[in-house]
Order: sequence, then C-alpha cells, then structure tokens
Amino acid sequence: MPPKIPIWNQRMMLLMAHCVDTGKVEHSTAFMESIGFEPKNISHVKTGRQNFTIAQMVSASKLYKVNLNWLAGLDQQMMRIPGKTALQRLKDAVRAVEAELT
Repeated sequence: MPPKIPIWNQRMMLLMAHCVDTGKVEHSTAFMESIGFEPKNISHVKTGRQNFTIAQMVSASKLYKVNLNWLAGLDQQMMRIPGKTALQRLKDAVRAVEAELT
C-alpha cells in the first residue's frame, strides 16, 4: 500500500509545480530553497517520512501569495484575492448566485 501523504505536503508540491510552470521560479530547487527547505529531502516528503513545517508553509504563502488555508487543505481556492474584504467577497458570491437563478 502506498504511503499516505498529508494534504499539506500534497498542496505544497502542487504549489511548487505551479510556481515552476508559471515561471515564478526557474526550478523546484529554487522553490524549496526560497522557503527554507533542503532540496535533497524532497524524496522524504514524497514517501511520507517528512513533512513541510508550518514555518515553510507560511513562508510559501507570503512569498507566492497563496491562501494558507488552501495549503492546509481547508479551502478550495489556491490564490489569495488581494484588495477584497470578506464583505466584498460575500457580495460577489451573492451576485454570482443571483445570476445563476435568473
């Protein structure tokens, strides 16, 4: 049976791939170094023997403007929406629902 990889490790690896794909970093090693993770240890994360730390997740969230709740598996939205308050996002959601109903 393959090892169970925690959601936060899965999401951090998805973020790493996203950052490489979108050109935010040149390669995965640069991503890992940017958050204070030793690149040689990535195989330990992939096999479930090691986890990204909270400090590394917070660092990734700040550096790459990613929703920390998404990294933790608590939210479906990867990127933070800058400049919108919770009330503005709620109004947007209400407008979207109203548009679907009409």
